[in-house]
Amino acid sequence: KLMEAKLGDPAVERAEHNTDEDEDDSEDDYRKDRDLDDEDEDEDEDEDEDEDDEEPVLKYQRLEGSVPEILKRDSISCFAAHEKFLVVGTAGGNIHLLDINGFESIKLKTHDQPINFISLDASGDYLASCADDGKVVVTNLFSRQMKTVKFNQAMSCVELSPTYTQKPMFVVGGPKGELYLNQKGFFGDNNKIIHSGEGPIATVSWNGNYVAWANAYGVKAINAATRAPIAYVAQPEDAMDPNQSRCNIVWSTPSTM
Repeated sequence: KLMEAKLGDPAVERAEHNTDEDEDDSEDDYRKDRDLDDEDEDEDEDEDEDEDDEEPVLKYQRLEGSVPEILKRDSISCFAAHEKFLVVGTAGGNIHLLDINGFESIKLKTHDQPINFISLDASGDYLASCADDGKVVVTNLFSRQMKTVKFNQAMSCVELSPTYTQKPMFVVGGPKGELYLNQKGFFGDNNKIIHSGEGPIATVSWNGNYVAWANAYGVKAINAATRAPIAYVAQPEDAMDPNQSRCNIVWSTPSTM
């Protein structure tokens, strides 16, 4: 009450004539109240931190089947999932198709160096892989026929068109920061640079009419047909080094990533 009173208020003047004991009691009461308030604030902050740190509860299980045997001879460098099967790429340049229980159905030798990225078309009929050997290999999983496209640089990510069966196209990018669109032309494959100059391309994703990729500046998206810019998400200032923590893109709807 003394702190809330205005200077010159009679109540303040009367209070000044109180005994030292009353003043000491008031100070003690104030300090106790202040300490209690501080403790309450600390508890509230601790509760907020606990809520922020709480992770969602996920159900998972370790893959068995052929996986333990694969890991005895090689190490997994990348992974992809389809509703019908799983795919792992290895440091030895191999691709293993697994069922949902981890049992191997197909093994492919596609690269001479560690595989960096695997992509599947929507049907699950075609698989693309890329590696530091500069090759992109597209495999028909039924006929086992392989198509190899060579680039003069390492490639870190590749993505097949969702409708690759009807219109064969893919996009691929690498450390030099160039994003290529590959499609059939009159005289064979045509590789066209559709983006460059913004640092290494870490990942790429193709969903419906949209192609999105991540580089040193953030995430960009374009219309796959017109090449018109659609969206740009700047990299957060406190983002980790992309070489240590690669960005991943997932689509929750045909137009939301």
